[in-house]
Amino acid sequence: MISHNDFLRAYQLGTTTITVDCVEPWDNLVRGGLCEVEKNDTRTLVRASPQLLTLLEAARQRSHPQKTYFKNASGGSASKGSLQPRASRSAEVAQMLTRQVKMASPAYRAVVDGKKAHRDFIQEFAATLSNQDRADFWRGVMEMSDAEKATLASQLARRPRRGR
Repeated sequence: MISHNDFLRAYQLGTTTITVDCVEPWDNLVRGGLCEVEKNDTRTLVRASPQLLTLLEAARQRSHPQKTYFKNASGGSASKGSLQPRASRSAEVAQMLTRQVKMASPAYRAVVDGKKAHRDFIQEFAATLSNQDRADFWRGVMEMSDAEKATLASQLARRPRRGR
């Protein structure tokens, strides 16, 4: 998920190249492939990647799909896309950026591509038990029906995470 600050940075990058002192605030966007960093001897430049420019252009085209003109209340003509609220356009861009960053995550891609199993809360809980308790726990789990296993996994997923 992309934060609000990252979204604002990405939106700002769509129009310009920025000179920065510290690249750390831009790390999420760099990892997501939405911006590029160029380090020179005296300065560090951050600019939009081709992916981000494509996403922003797609958002602009969605907000202005056609140049359909009609008469507005004052008698002048206005384009249909220009009447779309600014908040909905930024929401579309935020959604596209979020999807792009999520799909760039190696852990997420491994699950989506089927290379890694989804998180199994029953196995995670069993790993926290002692060896003797773990054997008893798995015997009990193997005797459960599929519905009971699903209920147990749901309950374990909602448990608060506590340190050891």
